[in-house]
Amino acid sequence: MKVLRLSLVTLTLLTMPILAFAQLDGLFKKAKEKVTEAVKKSPTKTTTQSQTPNTTQQTNSSEVNCEDLDSKGSFTIELNFTRRSGNEKSFAGYGADRFLKSAQTLDYTNLKKTILNKSGVCEDEVYGWRKKELIEFESKFLKDFNDRGIPGFNQIIDEAYKYSKSKFPTDKPKGIEWIDSAVMLIQAVKLILPNEESVNSMEKEVLDAEKGIKGDVVKSQSKVATGPMHLKYIDQIKFSNKPIILGKENEADFKTSFSASEKIYGVAYFSAGIKDLSGGARENQEIFAAVSADGTFVFGKANRDQYDMKIGRRITKTDLEKNISAWTFELIADEFTATSDYSWIFAEMMQSLSPRKHKIVLQMGDWNKGGSFTIDLSGVDLDKFVEDAKATSLKAEENIAKNRTLPTDWNNYDKNAFADRALSLPNMKAILKKDLQALDILKVVVLDYASNPDWTIVKNEINIPKFKGSSTVGVAYKAKDNKCYFITANFFRTYEGGGSYGEIQVNRSVSNNYIFRLDCSNVNK
Repeated sequence: MKVLRLSLVTLTLLTMPILAFAQLDGLFKKAKEKVTEAVKKSPTKTTTQSQTPNTTQQTNSSEVNCEDLDSKGSFTIELNFTRRSGNEKSFAGYGADRFLKSAQTLDYTNLKKTILNKSGVCEDEVYGWRKKELIEFESKFLKDFNDRGIPGFNQIIDEAYKYSKSKFPTDKPKGIEWIDSAVMLIQAVKLILPNEESVNSMEKEVLDAEKGIKGDVVKSQSKVATGPMHLKYIDQIKFSNKPIILGKENEADFKTSFSASEKIYGVAYFSAGIKDLSGGARENQEIFAAVSADGTFVFGKANRDQYDMKIGRRITKTDLEKNISAWTFELIADEFTATSDYSWIFAEMMQSLSPRKHKIVLQMGDWNKGGSFTIDLSGVDLDKFVEDAKATSLKAEENIAKNRTLPTDWNNYDKNAFADRALSLPNMKAILKKDLQALDILKVVVLDYASNPDWTIVKNEINIPKFKGSSTVGVAYKAKDNKCYFITANFFRTYEGGGSYGEIQVNRSVSNNYIFRLDCSNVNK
């Protein structure tokens, strides 16, 4: 009776979602396809060799080019397994991609067929020394691989597993980076030693580790991905000239080159939910992308209240509850659909540039790796460009106000009230109306109601009162411009000595307070 045994990797793959499995399959093929394609494209000189005194060099001249010995032989210097640092995903300090490129350029297997294994070919005083050196390279490379390469590969694999198993989501992509390096490195070795048992054994170790690591990471990432494009471009920013809708993206719409007359929309895909990134996100924390042009950071004029010079947003309570894993935004938007003032900010950034093509890079620190595109500003009136963007951003304020309502958690506190009569609802409205210079106070909600919600006394280092402050309140009001806004605030009274406190004042900087506009008809929704 045969017993069916399933490995841990097999069980993982069998239980993964179809989407993740398809993505994983693509990841497995990726490195191999890159190597195969590169080998196909690797140039092989077949030019007839120039005449030299040694006629033996003319043997099979359609295949032999002795000058290749010098150009290719130099790459053997880079193909060694000395590790410069225990944290490097490479040997001899070269990146895995460069290591692979050197092996591809050397093209050792074909070199052996055309030159090295043929007696009498390229053995004169000009090329003979290099031919001997290349013949001896194979045995030296094998010894170096067995002595130092194998321990190096094991270290890289261990590092890849360590990152992939980390409790920090931002570490997981590093696991893939490390194992991808191991794949490229072992493919390089296989180009030189295709039939060695120790090499084949290490190749199996690397590929088995790749399946396990990528299976675990992709399975984890598939849980937070908003759709196929998210999983494909996880940890990146992509751009389009059409609005991007999460889960409904069309890959054909993603672009890397724009004219100044085009709209530019972006999407940042995260590798985990925001509560799990960067050690955890909090309400009012910023998600923002720093913008650079041609390698130099560029800024707006900081004349907006919320984000000043940055392309960013503040994390809301709803964002945290949903634990969002992607963020869509706009850099140059249509005025009828714009939902932020980024167009104004971005246009001011471009205003500082010259009228030509520029490479624009958006970097997001720990949130994701960022993305880039080129924009052609040739022949653009940048002053008008900014004015148009400003009009779009001001229109966006109208669009946002029409759709915005008060925070949903305000409804949870509508029965709260202060016990102190000085903080009765009519009194609070009168105090706030004066402080805000408002036409009307439409709503006041006591938010962080506690067992002693009225006043908390704050004392100095020698235990003398400085002031007493109230719990936080939410305030919706109509300003003198006839538009409606909402803020958070609290009340305080300064200690005047002898057990007495001064008049009630308003503190409008509670909890990183910002003023948000909404349509007046939405206040009571």
